[in-house]
Order: sequence, then C-alpha cells, then structure tokens
Amino acid sequence: AMQTAQAPDAAQRFSRIDSAYQYKRPALAAVRFFRHGVRHVEVAIALLFWRLASAFVPRVLPRPTQSKAVRIALMVFAKAAEAGASKTRLMPLLGASGAAAAHAELVQRTLAWVAPLARANSRYAVSLWGASQHRMLKAWSRQAGLPLRQQADGDLGWRIQHALANALAQGASKAIVVGSDCPVMNSNYIDLAQRALDEADIVFGPAQDGGYVLVGCKRSRAELFEGIEWGSSRVLAQSLAKAEACGLSVALLETLWDVDRPEDWLRYRRRVDE
Repeated sequence: AMQTAQAPDAAQRFSRIDSAYQYKRPALAAVRFFRHGVRHVEVAIALLFWRLASAFVPRVLPRPTQSKAVRIALMVFAKAAEAGASKTRLMPLLGASGAAAAHAELVQRTLAWVAPLARANSRYAVSLWGASQHRMLKAWSRQAGLPLRQQADGDLGWRIQHALANALAQGASKAIVVGSDCPVMNSNYIDLAQRALDEADIVFGPAQDGGYVLVGCKRSRAELFEGIEWGSSRVLAQSLAKAEACGLSVALLETLWDVDRPEDWLRYRRRVDE
C-alpha cells in the first residue's frame, strides 16, 4: 500500500507534463501567430505606402560627373623697375631713371593683355613670376589681379626650368613662360604657342636678337636649359641643339622683337605714337 502511495516515477511525470502541454500548445501557437502576423502586416502596409508614395515623387537622376579641363599655365617673368639695375642697355639713351621707367612701362603693358586670359572660365592659369620680393612686383600683381610667384635662384635657364617643372607638377597640361619686354606679343601668339604643343614637345617664340621671347613645353627636361650662353645671340641656336640632343620635337613661332637696346626703344615709341 505504501508503495502505491509513492509519488509517480519520472516517466509518469513527463507524461503528465506532455499531456498538459498538448492542451496549451494551440493557445501558444495562436499567440505567436498573432504577434508575428501583426509585425508582418505592419511591414507590408509600410512597404505598400512607400511604393505608392514613390510612384508620385519624380526621381532625381545623378548628374554625370564632368572632368575638370586641364589648364594651361602661362607664367610672366618680370623684374622690379630699379634705377641703375633695370634695362641697363637703355641707359645711354634714357639714363638710369628713364631706363627703369621704360622697364616698368613694358611690364605693365604685358600684364594688361595677359590679365584677361586669367578669367575664371578661361583655360589659362596666369601668374606673375618675380625675380625678387620687391614691393613693386607685389603692387603689379595686385593691380593685374594675378598671383605672384617667386623665381628660383640661379641663372635664367634654371629659373625657366623651375617654373615650367612646377607648373606641370601642379597638373597643367602645358606650361608657357614669356618675358615682359616684348611689346608686339599678344594673346593670339599665346594661343598659337599652346596649339603648337598639341604636336610638338617644346615651342619657342624666336626673338630677332637670337634669343627667344617665349618657351613652352608639355614635359620638362632640365638639360634643355643647361650650358646656354644667356644674353647672347646664340641662345636660340644652342637651345635648338639641346632639344635635338634630348630627342624633343620643336615648333617655332613667328619671330618677334623685344626691347633691349636703344634702337629697340625708339622702335617701340614709334609704334606707340602711330
């Protein structure tokens, strides 16, 4: 009797729990279905509203990316006008102060026609490259609205090479250096120079005195400006020989004249007075 009164064994307990669970299972399943079903309905309704709303909202297509046009660097080399140091070969005709004033006039004349090339929508990036930090160069830069850069130390060849290499390293497709004492140069001449660089590696604007008033390139070669007798009548001829030795193709523009000697200044004054 005592044995029959003992608690049911484990098998019996599990049997009863399972039986009880069988009765509760439908209710639990209904609760779970309700919970998950409500969530699914909410998601479906939200998705439906999103699709209806998007049907009435115009799609904004992304604008095609436009690559920035690679600009052409135009660099104007200039020195400050200082009596006794500027245009010294004009001093016999004009004196020290007169030669300095002549130099200033030529620089400002050059800046007057290059400045419009620096418009915001222009393909030219124009800058003034000074041979010193003289305040006159800063004043010219402000008046023309052009950035002022510092020429490198060294001879003229090294300074030209440094400016060209700097411009190309900054992303310019073509780099052109001009002086500031050629009164017959204009924007059309610059345009011819940059067009010539579509085919040639380097372009020169020859000067009547045997030098050049313009040099431009698509890739810089330091050897091109080494061992040149700067200031002599052999500058262009030596530069052409250097280009050939470097394997560079060359384009030559129309020969122009610049103002270095008294007869050049008189020629310029006759042109201005006409």
